Amino acid sequence: MVHRHPLQRLLLILPLFFAACSTTGWDGARSRVSELTASVEKVNAAAEAMRTRTADALAQLRTLTEGGQDVVAACSRMMQSIEAAEKQATCLRDAVAPMKTAATHVFDQWDRDVAAIANEDLQQRGKARLQRSKERFAAIVAAADAAQLALDNFHRALRDHMLFLGHDLNRESLREIRAELLTVAASEKEADAQLDSCIKAGRVYVSSAAVPASGPDAPPAAAAR
Repeated sequence: MVHRHPLQRLLLILPLFFAACSTTGWDGARSRVSELTASVEKVNAAAEAMRTRTADALAQLRTLTEGGQDVVAACSRMMQSIEAAEKQATCLRDAVAPMKTAATHVFDQWDRDVAAIANEDLQQRGKARLQRSKERFAAIVAAADAAQLALDNFHRALRDHMLFLGHDLNRESLREIRAELLTVAASEKEADAQLDSCIKAGRVYVSSAAVPASGPDAPPAAAAR
């Protein structure tokens, strides 16, 4: 057995102590908040790209039904646009999941920290700010979840049209799916609206959580003096 001097044992323990402090104290709190805001920004970027993909897929379907071109080539471009949109939808879903996990870490510890505040007035203010932050984040989640459902419906509609044309690609079949364009366009519009709501909610959250470059603005009375 190796016997260590008490000072040696202390030196071995100190790094573990400071590592624990960095994850549970001030630095840990800031790290968790930074991780969450970065996750929200990643979801926003994925949602922005998703809007572009859905618009392109709808445009390709419209082009296909208009005729006056190489229909087989148009179908190929249509399939490529569907696959690109579905791939981006997976990227969005993959970005939303870790964002929710990061939020759980932030809000759980925030709840505990606010409960530990001894000053009753400050604790009440902390609870109110925590609740507002939770509500802002909930708006992101609600829009993201609704967007994913709308995207599933839109992509299913696109796939239905390609299945319809798979063994029956001719002028008459193209005329028949042209009548469905309004329904597909409405599906795309719903997905786009939810994506837009998600992006706006994300921007509000990130803006509210951002660390200012300087201290708070001076109160109006102090600013006037």
